Amino acid sequence: MKNIRHLCQRDYEVKPWKNGQGMTTDICLLPPGASHEEFQFRVSLSDIDRVAPFSAFPGVDRFITMIQGNGVELEFERESILLSINQTYHFDSGLCPVGSPIDGNAQVLNVMFRRNAGTMNDCHVTSGIEELDLNGKRFLFVISGVWNVTINDESQSVKTWESVLADNIESMVCYPESESESEGLAIYASISPSN
Repeated sequence: MKNIRHLCQRDYEVKPWKNGQGMTTDICLLPPGASHEEFQFRVSLSDIDRVAPFSAFPGVDRFITMIQGNGVELEFERESILLSINQTYHFDSGLCPVGSPIDGNAQVLNVMFRRNAGTMNDCHVTSGIEELDLNGKRFLFVISGVWNVTINDESQSVKTWESVLADNIESMVCYPESESESEGLAIYASISPSN
């Protein structure tokens, strides 16, 4: 179905940061063919291996989750935030915090959405999801394990570091196939369209 996409690592694209201070792996850019300047929705993986400022994306909300590493300090003009493993933090991406990895390299997943295109309702690390009567976009990125993802009564297996993007679906049920809590984590994002 056109409104459901299963994204694998071969679909991802490595690009320089907008400010040239690092590299990022684009998982999803919408609308299709959009640039880093024009996107409405973007999901990317970034390595933070040294102290460097984030790129500025005015008018964009950013939800950042650390998925590997010992910590990342985000230094804003008026405050500093210490991001720990599997923790999500939301901020205005027009700001340019300086990111500093703690005790080695860190890897983060960024979910970004332009505010005039809709509202990001939720973005968090989860061990299972069940939702009905869904309007807008749903995104799932598997951090660990293999997940069973059932959308509109059609099931598929989604492996570690694979993703699912769905738009205007009837139902979505996602859970890890393993019973081990250490092998069943994913990042889930819910976006409503603008009225």
